[in-house]
Amino acid sequence: MTGSLANPSSTTTSPITAVKHFISRAILVVTLLLSSITTACADATSYFPTLNTDEKEDYTNWVNAHSSSYSRHAFMPSAGNQEEGAAIFWNIDGDTVHFAVAVRAEGWVGFGISEAGGMIGSDMALYQASNPSELVDAYVVQDRSMPLTDDCQDWTLEGATTVKNGWMI
Repeated sequence: MTGSLANPSSTTTSPITAVKHFISRAILVVTLLLSSITTACADATSYFPTLNTDEKEDYTNWVNAHSSSYSRHAFMPSAGNQEEGAAIFWNIDGDTVHFAVAVRAEGWVGFGISEAGGMIGSDMALYQASNPSELVDAYVVQDRSMPLTDDCQDWTLEGATTVKNGWMI
């Protein structure tokens, strides 16, 4: 799933919108900090170490073809297995942050950002392979609750790749 989160230009003053504006600015600050800490010097093809070369072929092909569009990347391990997780790629372009998320999954993938690093208050994008042209912008009010559709639609799907052997990018 590749997409972007833009700083909203709406002037509405609802509490959710105000929080979203703050979170958008916080995202840029956090991303700037991450960009100074994490550089794209690590080889992104080394992510997902438990998979063999054949299992990683589609991911490796995507990395070779598209990773140069992103100045930074990191591997976010799963809580249950430190060698599984998601490869996150990002680039800052003015007040827009472009993300690409690569996971070995089927059905759906979600990516979110929150001020405190948990689900509560997170702004997230949800992508379903069954609806490949749509990205749902959502947020979470309570921990481990169903995400709610967000009134402030500031995530944009720029492209998505679902490969038959289980990769979603």
